Amino acid sequence: ANDENGNPISKVGSYTGNGISGLEITVGFQPRFVIIKDITSGSRNWLVFDTLRGWAAGNDYELNLNKDEVQNNNNDFGAPTATGFTAEAVNADINASGHTYIYYAHA
Repeated sequence: ANDENGNPISKVGSYTGNGISGLEITVGFQPRFVIIKDITSGSRNWLVFDTLRGWAAGNDYELNLNKDEVQNNNNDFGAPTATGFTAEAVNADINASGHTYIYYAHA
């Protein structure tokens, strides 16, 4: 979707994991909120990150939509960039080699 000036503010898409830290996913804007799900494996978590709770360099505050648990910040899952976000290889929930992931990103 675009704002009133035609600038992109949200995107739904997919990417293929490579199992290497720093995989870059381009969405066309700097997201502040993202939902990610591995669709190759049905047992993986629905990940939610946002910049208000702490999605940046270092360990990220993560919520799982499929679990009744509080947020945790045990892993560095990646970070937003000026044109998208990075996915680190610390967890199969976000960047396993050959897995397909769907995402929703919002500015």
